[in-house]
Amino acid sequence: SSSANSQTRWGQGSLYSLVGSTWTYVQSIVASSGDYGLGHSVGLSDDGNTLVAGAPYRTSMMSSSPGYVAMYVYGDLCSANEYVSNSQCNACPAGTVRACCDVKTGGNTACVATSCAKNFHVVSNSCVRCPSGQLRPAGDLASGVDTFCEAPSGTWSLLGAIISGERFGDYSGVSVSISDDGTRMVIGATHSPSTGTNPVGHARVFEYNVGSGWSQLGVDIDGTRANGDFGHTVVISGDGSTVAIGEPNYNVNNWVTAPGAVHVYKYDAGSNSWIGLGQDYSGNVMNTISPDNWGAWSGDSTSTSPQKVGTAFSLTYDGTIIAVGAPEPYTSSGGAGSHTGEVMVFQLLWATADQYGGVDRWQWTQISTKINYQSILVPSGAGGMTGWDAAGDIGTSVSLSSDGTTIAVGLPFTHVSNTAG
Repeated sequence: SSSANSQTRWGQGSLYSLVGSTWTYVQSIVASSGDYGLGHSVGLSDDGNTLVAGAPYRTSMMSSSPGYVAMYVYGDLCSANEYVSNSQCNACPAGTVRACCDVKTGGNTACVATSCAKNFHVVSNSCVRCPSGQLRPAGDLASGVDTFCEAPSGTWSLLGAIISGERFGDYSGVSVSISDDGTRMVIGATHSPSTGTNPVGHARVFEYNVGSGWSQLGVDIDGTRANGDFGHTVVISGDGSTVAIGEPNYNVNNWVTAPGAVHVYKYDAGSNSWIGLGQDYSGNVMNTISPDNWGAWSGDSTSTSPQKVGTAFSLTYDGTIIAVGAPEPYTSSGGAGSHTGEVMVFQLLWATADQYGGVDRWQWTQISTKINYQSILVPSGAGGMTGWDAAGDIGTSVSLSSDGTTIAVGLPFTHVSNTAG
């Protein structure tokens, strides 16, 4: 939200719950003071009960904005090592523990030694995930009586401390993404000046631990190209092991316009670092997916329209398949300068020297034909409208199912032509 007089950017995030077939308003989370831009980017855990919200505009002078990211959890909560009795929080007895964070209105709980994870309940001495939209606090004794999940109630509470940008001008929180269980998140900061005076951008990954809160996992993942907007879009896989970072103005080979890129990294616990995922013909790290090193896109070095790879992309649960949008490539069929757009899907596959030359390696390989305006069908019920307009910016938004078998693609500027026949 904003004020017409003061031009502040307070910002807010609004939560809705699906009741029957209607989205019902639940609560709004508003920035505590002006010029934050809270809600510029948001991410929600798989169970819908942990929220991350980015606020890249810390002050009214956007050029000196460090930005910040805040985490919220839904419900009136007890702390770690507390249990619920008659809707009240009580300290666990000596020698017992309970994970954070029980919902006060979720029923009585007990401190245990061996327990189920958050949003799992006990069925026949086994921990079973709660049905979609229902909750269960962590800590049910797996060998105890059967337990039941319940619909959420309460309000959103801040989970841990706010995570601020490292310096003024970072725009930290311009993009965020959260793992399915809500314990890991990645934060983009496109204006981090890590190299020289021109910003290259970076991404940071944080992990939540009971008792210690949010702590950085590995070191900063820095961009390498000045003004490439590294961190413009970030995605973390459902299992939290893999991150993909967009850089829509990436340009290595001095193309007329920057083609953009997506960079993929996997966490290595042994070195506590994020390692580039993928290799080239010589076995060197090749974790960048871009028209600069893939000839499959329709654009070329003389294109007058940027491809904008790195604007939108999506990972499967384990991070081994990625769908990448290129919303603005030039194609001759679309006409010079038209934004036809397309989407390509890649999978991390084992490539042997016998099959592909070079050395044996893990390589990002295209696994399907491109999705472009020529492959989109006219919807039923369109009447006499039979042809799609080419300038649709296909790939402006992309979402891939957790197993990689279904994809949704946004076409924000497409319409159908009213033709005879």
